[in-house]
This record gives sequence, structure tokens and C-alpha cells, in this order.
Amino acid sequence: MAFPSVSQTNTTNGTTATGTAAINLPTGILSGDLLIAYIRVAIIGGHTWPAGWNEIFDESPDAADDVQSLAWRKADGSEGATVTLTANGNAKFAALSWRITGAESPTVQAPEVGARTTGSATQPDAGTVTPTGGSKDYLWITVYGMEGEQTGVTTYPTNYASNQLFANSGTVGAVTTNVTCGAANRTATASSENAGVWSVAGTLDDWTAFTIAVHPADVRTLGWRGRYADTALQGPERPVMQGGMTPGCRKAPDVLVRRQSGLWVPRRAA
Repeated sequence: MAFPSVSQTNTTNGTTATGTAAINLPTGILSGDLLIAYIRVAIIGGHTWPAGWNEIFDESPDAADDVQSLAWRKADGSEGATVTLTANGNAKFAALSWRITGAESPTVQAPEVGARTTGSATQPDAGTVTPTGGSKDYLWITVYGMEGEQTGVTTYPTNYASNQLFANSGTVGAVTTNVTCGAANRTATASSENAGVWSVAGTLDDWTAFTIAVHPADVRTLGWRGRYADTALQGPERPVMQGGMTPGCRKAPDVLVRRQSGLWVPRRAA
């Protein structure tokens, strides 16, 4: 297996109160990419995501009068620059999004999230996430969302050096009408992850923190397209004969052989 990779990210500073929050999506989206989006809105009540987006959670776990939700989508190439969801009234918001490649198809194994931890007037600290399937080459994304007008992130959790994000709703109006959020990611081979403590700048308020585990792609679900292939091959459903012609191919300089593990892997023909 190989680690999933964050190809692009985006942030949205929702400084104008609205009941239809448009989240900026990453650029360069291709069919098959895994998309993940997170939003925190300064109003209580659930969110309605458009068709094709699958909620992981939609909740108000901390003491603020806010709601946060997290959702994923398997891209089909029809996505635009934003995804718009409906909130429970007009409010400001902050949002984050990721475009990920090399992940397991979310229809086979969706990203998983550990227990959300909460606090107030302390630094965010996500709990442990223990994904299904034991030790793998995971992509770990740690996230916090907070009520208030924090000014940024002084220090991200240890080892979370990639794609360090921060979004906010501004400072207009009462503190309770504003929110901030942040995220960063790392890759590591492990069976669980505890991301550790954030250092968020500014006056702290009610917060929720959590970590997402993105599963690596199984070789059998990636398919295989040789350099001369006319059609993609799908693992054990489309086997190729070692040293012979590949079904659907004119030539087969690269072929698949089956390891004892049961996975089809490319091998250079003699």
C-alpha cells in the first residue's frame, strides 16, 4: 500500500451571514478523487448537503450555539468551484476542504473520525481515532472548530506540518456570531492516532477537535492500465496471464502477477 495524498486544499471565510453557505472546493478535481469538506456555522441547527455528499457527522457537541458538519464525496468531474449547503438560518461560518488522491474508494471504505473532544477557554486537543482494519499507511487530518474571534494558529499539533489551514468568519458583530477553524495533516503507518494539542492565538472559547483517518487504496480497487491498454483492468476480476497477452490490450509489456497475499501487482514481463 501507499499513503493517500492531499493534492489540493481550500478555505472559506464566511464573513457575511447567510442561510446558504458556499464552501470553496479545491482546484483540479478529477473523477475518482476523494473530496472532504468541513464547516462550522455560528448558529444552532443541522445542515443539508446536496446530493452526492455524504455526512460523517452534523452536530453541536460543545457549549457554543454553533453547529459543525463533515462530509465526503467521490468526485465524478461535475463538481464546480463550490459546494453549497443549507443552514438553519442566517449566520457566518468558516470552512475547509481537501482533494485527496490514492485513497480507498469511499464507497468501499469511507474516511473515519474518532470521538470528538470538547473544551472551553483551553487549547484544542483531538482524541484518539482507531480506524477499521488495523495498521495501514493512513493519511491523518486533524481539525478544530471554535466559537469566537481567534487570530490564527501559533503552533499546529506535533508532526502535522502539511497543509496547515486556518479559516474564520471575521470580527464584525458579537463574539458569539463568529467562528474559526483549522486543520493540518500527516501520514503515518499505525493502527491509531492521537494528534495532540493545538496552540491557537487569541481569546479561546468553546471548541471541538477531532482527527480523520483516510484509508489507503487497496491495489485491487485501483485497477490497472498498461501503457498499451485499451481498457482498465480490475484486480482479480480481470486477471492477466504472466508473460502473455492482456485481455483488452494490444501488447502487454507490463503485466500483473498475483502475490500470495491475493493482490494483483504490476510486474515487468521478460
